[in-house]
Amino acid sequence: MDDEILLLKTAVIEENRENGREIAMAATIPVENRNGFAFGVAKAKSRSVFSQTIMGIIHDRLTRLADTLQESNSIPRRFEQTLEAINEEIAAQATEMETFNPEELDSVIGLAVDKTLYLSGTGEMPAIFLHKLPEGRFQVFNLARSIQNEQAAINWQKIFVVVLDGDLTPGDVLCICSHDLQREMPPEELHSLLATLPPQSATVKLRQYFPLEIDLSMFVLRVGSEDDRPRISAPASLKQLQASREQTKRVMSDQKPTFLKTFFSWTFALLKNQRGFARLLKSLIRITISSVAIIFFMVRDFIHWLFRLTKRLISSERKEVFKETRSYLDSGQNFVREKFHRLPKTSKYLLLTAIALIIIIVSSVLMISRGRVASEERAAFEAIITRVESLHDAAESALIYKDENKAKSLLTQAETAINAIVTDDQDQLTRIAEIKATISTTTNELRRVIEIENPEILASTTNIENPPTLSAMTLTNSNLYIFGNNKNVYILNSNDKKLDYVAGTEFSAATGATTDNNVMMWLDDKSVINLLDTAPDNLPKTGVSAPTGETWIDLYAYADRVYVLSPGSGLTSQIYKFTRTGTNLSSSTTWIKSPITELSDSVSLAVDGTVFVLRSNGKILRFVSGRDVAWTQATIEPALTSASDIWTSAESSYVYVLDPVGQRLVVYEKESGNLKAQYHSTAFSNLTDFAVDEINKTIYLLGTNNVYKIEASHLK
Repeated sequence: MDDEILLLKTAVIEENRENGREIAMAATIPVENRNGFAFGVAKAKSRSVFSQTIMGIIHDRLTRLADTLQESNSIPRRFEQTLEAINEEIAAQATEMETFNPEELDSVIGLAVDKTLYLSGTGEMPAIFLHKLPEGRFQVFNLARSIQNEQAAINWQKIFVVVLDGDLTPGDVLCICSHDLQREMPPEELHSLLATLPPQSATVKLRQYFPLEIDLSMFVLRVGSEDDRPRISAPASLKQLQASREQTKRVMSDQKPTFLKTFFSWTFALLKNQRGFARLLKSLIRITISSVAIIFFMVRDFIHWLFRLTKRLISSERKEVFKETRSYLDSGQNFVREKFHRLPKTSKYLLLTAIALIIIIVSSVLMISRGRVASEERAAFEAIITRVESLHDAAESALIYKDENKAKSLLTQAETAINAIVTDDQDQLTRIAEIKATISTTTNELRRVIEIENPEILASTTNIENPPTLSAMTLTNSNLYIFGNNKNVYILNSNDKKLDYVAGTEFSAATGATTDNNVMMWLDDKSVINLLDTAPDNLPKTGVSAPTGETWIDLYAYADRVYVLSPGSGLTSQIYKFTRTGTNLSSSTTWIKSPITELSDSVSLAVDGTVFVLRSNGKILRFVSGRDVAWTQATIEPALTSASDIWTSAESSYVYVLDPVGQRLVVYEKESGNLKAQYHSTAFSNLTDFAVDEINKTIYLLGTNNVYKIEASHLK
C-alpha cells in the first residue's frame, strides 16, 4: 500500500585488532526527521594513515548526509552529491599521502530512507539482499556482484562510481560483511537466520561463525511494517504492572489475619476439646434461652401495646395515649434492664460479646463492600487511563512517521475516552487534567498550533489622551506606523514602549494600510486612498476616491503599483490597479478579466506578482494575470470561519491570514498550500491588523488597544 509505514532497524559490528594487518569500519547513522539510515561498511588491507583517512572521510560524509537530509531534498541527488564529495576528498588525500593498491579497498555505502534503498560500492564487499515475495518466500540477490559488473577500472580519482537503487518492502533484509558469510555457514542457514532474527540478534549470532582474532565489520538492515510495532508502550506496561500489584495486594489482603478469623480459629480449636466444647455449649444454650425469652416477652408486650394504642387513637383519648406511650417506653427499658440484670454474669458477658460481634460483622461487611466498590472503580479508572495513554502513545508514533490522519483519529479517541470519565476524587481529577494537557499538546503539534503564553506588548494607547481604537498598521524601513480611529497616525517608540504622534488628518479613520518605497498608503472608511511620504515634515495627501456606489475595503502596494479590492455583488467584484509616482496615483484600470469566482464576501488582498484574495470564510483565491487559478489550501483545525486580513510578498515563501475570532495568525506554505503554523494566544484581544518582518523573524499584531510582538519561529 502507498501509505504503509515501514520500520527500519539496523545493527553493526566493528572489531579491529591491535596489531592487525587490516582495518575495518561499520557505521549506521539515523536520518533526522526521516524514517531511515545512512550506513557504510569498509575494509582495507592496510593499516596505513591513508586507509584510516579513507575510513574517516566515509564516516564523516555519511554523518553529514544523515544530518542534512530534509523532506524537501531530492534523495537521489543528495546521495550522488555525497559520493562526489567522498571521491573528491579521497582523490585529494591520494595526491598527498602514500597510497596502496585501490583494489585492496572493499566498501559498500548506502542510504535507506522511507521505502527506497540506494547503494554504491567498490571492491568485493559481500552484500546479500533478501527480498520477501508476496507469497512469503524470499528471493536472494548478491548486490556485490551487481556493483562489480557495472564498475569501471578502479582508481583513487573516482573510487565510488556505481549507484544502485530499489524499493524496500516489509520483510526485506540487507546484510553487508567484510568477510564472506556463505563460506562460513550453509546459505540456507544464513538466509533463515537473517529472515527470522532482529538485526542485533542476527549480528551476535553471525559473529559466532568467525574466529575471534580477525578484523571484522558487519551491517544488517531489516525492514518491518507498522504491524510489527509492539502494541503496548512502556508507560502502558508500567500502568499494567501497577494494576497487577494492586490486584495482588487485594488477593493477599484476604489472607491476612483479622479479628474474625482469629475468633473463629479460636472457636474451632475450643471445639476440639470436649470439656471446652461442653462449657461452650452450655453457655450458648443459656444465651439462646435468655435471648428467646427476652424477645418473646418484648414482642408480646409490643403487640398488646400496639393493639391498645390503635384502639385508643381512634377514640377521644389521644392526649393520654402520648403520655402512656412515654410511660410504656420507660417501662420497656426497665423491663429489658431488669431481665438483663437477672442474667448470670457469664451470660451477660457473652450477650454483650455477641452484640459487639454483630456490630463488628455488619460494619466489616459494609466496609469490605465499600472497599470493593472503590477498588473496582479505581481499577476501571486505571483501565481507561491506560487505554487513553496507549492511544496517545500510538498517536505520537504515527506523528513520527508522518501519518497525520491516523494520529488525528487516535487523539480523537483518546480525548473522547478521557472526557467520558466521571469522578469526584481530587487525585483522579488532577491526573485527568494532566493527561488532557498532554493530549492537547500533541493535538496542537498535529494542528501546527504554537501557543503564545504571554505575548510581548510593545505599546498601548494608555499614554494617549482620549485613547483611540487602533485600526490598521504598516511596516516601513523597520518602523511601525499605526492608525487610530481619531484620524491620527502614530509611530511605535519601542524604547519607551509608547505610540508617538506622526501626523493628523481631516480624513476618515484608516481601514487598511500598505507601504512601498517609503510611501505609506492607507484606505479610509469612506473608500478614499490617502498617501504619506514618510520623510520628515511631509503631510498626508488625498489620492483617489472610489466611484459612486462602490466600496473599497483593502489595498496593497507592489512595485510602484497599488491594487485595491472592490467587492461587488455576484461577478461584479473587481480589483483596480493604479500606477504610483511618488505620492501621485494614475487613473485606475480593472485588473480582473472574465471573472468566474464570487468575491462579494472578500475582505482582503495581498500581492507578490500574483494576487491572493481572502474571503471572510477563510478561503483563499489566487489570481494570475487577472484570472483565477487553482491554489490548494490545506484544511486546518479549528476551521477558519472569520478571517479578516491576508499578507505575503514576493520575497516570502508563506501566506499569512489573520483570524481575530480564533485569536490566531495562520501561516500557509505559498507553493504547496500546506499549513505551516498557527500562532495562538488567549491574550490576543480584538485583533485588527498585523505586519510581518521576515528578515528579523518577527510578527507584529495589532489589537484595538495594544501592539503585540511575537517570534516567527516557523522561519527558523
